[in-house]
Amino acid sequence: MTFRSITTTIAACALGLTACAANRQPSTIVASSQDTGAVTAQPTRTATLVADDNKMFPRAKITTNLGSFVVKLDAEAAAAPVLTFLQYATKGYYDGTIFHRIVKNSVVQGGGFTPDMKPKPARYSSPDLPGWANDRRNEVGTIALRRGRGPAGTGMAEFYINVVTNRRLDGKEYDGLFAVIGDVISGFDTIERIAAVPVGTNKSYAGGESAVVPISPVVIQSVTVLDPVDPDAIRAAVAHLMISSDQLAENLIKRFEKQSGHKVVTTKSGLRYVDLVIGRGPQPISGDFIEFQYHGTLLNGEVFETTLQSQPAKRRVDKLVAGMKEGMMSMNEGGQRVLIVPPAIGFAEGIPGIIPSDATLVFEVELLGIIGHVDPSSEQIKP
Repeated sequence: MTFRSITTTIAACALGLTACAANRQPSTIVASSQDTGAVTAQPTRTATLVADDNKMFPRAKITTNLGSFVVKLDAEAAAAPVLTFLQYATKGYYDGTIFHRIVKNSVVQGGGFTPDMKPKPARYSSPDLPGWANDRRNEVGTIALRRGRGPAGTGMAEFYINVVTNRRLDGKEYDGLFAVIGDVISGFDTIERIAAVPVGTNKSYAGGESAVVPISPVVIQSVTVLDPVDPDAIRAAVAHLMISSDQLAENLIKRFEKQSGHKVVTTKSGLRYVDLVIGRGPQPISGDFIEFQYHGTLLNGEVFETTLQSQPAKRRVDKLVAGMKEGMMSMNEGGQRVLIVPPAIGFAEGIPGIIPSDATLVFEVELLGIIGHVDPSSEQIKP
């Protein structure tokens, strides 16, 4: 069992694991510029501007310098991301942003960068509702929203339109990374115009190595919500889908117990853990520097940090947040473990826009090695 194989239901973002949560990394790009799962069908949806009596399906008009199109949002399937999109739309966040990423025969993506290719900071947290992992698929003509990935800012605001059916984006490895939130119901010719613009590299995007940035900016002039929206009604309509935090934790523990064959262990601090692989090496102590992989989510599957898209972390054990420290110090080198960290030994006060207050955290960790020990007198690392 590899570390990556145990994290297929959880996704990625980046910040530090120390209690100060400093040295955060920028977010990564959701969809690859090479889309091997594309189906080049044309959209068959008929254009309509008739308001739907069901307020679970509000429409929004997106106007660009290349024309406009209308989307019909599906709050019934995707309550949390739809309400997130509506927050940005109604408060004018999208006005003046651009479609910054155009992948031929795949997607047009925008809403997170300014015309000079500077990321626009995200402002709003996703409501604690279901919908990020929904049954909608990345079919031609659908609109999808990216999930938050840390302080770089483009996470929860960015959206994309599927120019073709992208079956690859429906794979389990993308669960919770982004969510289909509705359909383009008119103006798909505008999407096609956007998809056809000349693109090139830009030093401010993807290290200047991805030729997907429009040479002339495609500007989102406005996003206008066309129908009355009642967030409380949306919340009420999906309330039956809500599961308590305790039940979510129990479900998660049972899944990992079944997967690993090991029973959960509960410590005096309230930390719970399940060993997926029991290591054979030594256990670290407080002053050790360790190298490890980690993948962190909230109980609802929302990812707040990971090393899966970067290098393994190298940290001093006594600088980790308390629950992580406790969990790592009882592991053996080479081990893999799931930690269920209660607020009291995690980030009880939360991290704005990243971790809610009083949130239980889930870390999947693999202890790769003990690099050395810190000499208290010199603060130097010794083998």
